[in-house]
Amino acid sequence: GEPGEDGEDGRSGLLANSDTVVEILGAGIDEAGHPTVSFMLKDSQDRPLDKDGWYTPGEFNLAFIFTWEHESGEWRSYITRGEGEALQATSESGGEYTEVAFGEYLYTFEMTMPEDADLSVPHRVAIGARRTFEDGTRGGASAWMDFTPDGGDAVHINLIDDATCNNCHVGGFSGHGGRWTDAGSCTTCHSMQTTDPETGNTVAFGVMLHKIHTGANLPSVQAGEPYQIIGYRNSVHDYSEVH
Repeated sequence: GEPGEDGEDGRSGLLANSDTVVEILGAGIDEAGHPTVSFMLKDSQDRPLDKDGWYTPGEFNLAFIFTWEHESGEWRSYITRGEGEALQATSESGGEYTEVAFGEYLYTFEMTMPEDADLSVPHRVAIGARRTFEDGTRGGASAWMDFTPDGGDAVHINLIDDATCNNCHVGGFSGHGGRWTDAGSCTTCHSMQTTDPETGNTVAFGVMLHKIHTGANLPSVQAGEPYQIIGYRNSVHDYSEVH
């Protein structure tokens, strides 16, 4: 057949560096009961990044967490896997993306809120971003935001300062393939809600981190029982020699 008319010009490739920043712009719950979060992907010079890696280098793999404040003061995730002693808080990535502007997106969670959710307590949304480049190298960043869905003034008290961690972890700490880079995001899953099913050890942030940093001095270790956490693909992380 005859050639059709030319389409409109697409976007050109944009200059951006390998640094990654995630900025959460807002969060809420839509009329259908799905949590939503709007966010920006950008580099350290505020240049927007394309999550699919078509116009800026590096495709993104994104994970989203939504939690509420338990009466203990810890977070509890609405998104879990397993059951009983193997219950684990986790994230999701199967929701719907809407591009608002270049580098700015709205994510609508796949999960829906339970009918008995208490919307008067603080809630936290967290995003973990892992960016993979053509040469196989990776970068990552995470971010979180607190809000009270019913519009009240309840506030979560944060007890962990990333700067304190980075006094020793020069260059910053990261977990799970570099996706999570701040303690505020880590605590959304690392609470008493989650147990390492292989060892029975809690991975609650306050307990696990203190045990990791003084593993050799734990009475259980000195009695001959190693302190271990079993990770991704059954990888064994042994902290029994950490002083």
